[in-house]
Amino acid sequence: MRPRRSALYLPASNAKAIAKARTMPCDMVILDLEDAVAPEMKDDARAAAIAAVNAGGFGHREVVIRANGLDTPWGAADLAAIAGTGADAVLVPKVNGPEDILAY
Repeated sequence: MRPRRSALYLPASNAKAIAKARTMPCDMVILDLEDAVAPEMKDDARAAAIAAVNAGGFGHREVVIRANGLDTPWGAADLAAIAGTGADAVLVPKVNGPEDILAY
């Protein structure tokens, strides 16, 4: 276990932000596929997040991908794509109770 003092959220659709995140003094980088990404950019953002995780270069920073909910058109594809990466974690959106976690 290690403390996580700072987490940097950024839209996975922003290549410039992803590049900068590799140099920021934070403990965790969260590549957001959900709220920070416009619907028409969701598929491209997913591909960018997967490419960024696979490319590495984040040093000691944990890399987390925030998926879209399973109740959206993108959620299942997000989880399938994330499962094949070396991401340190998946951030599940809008959890209301234990049944939501079981669905994932």
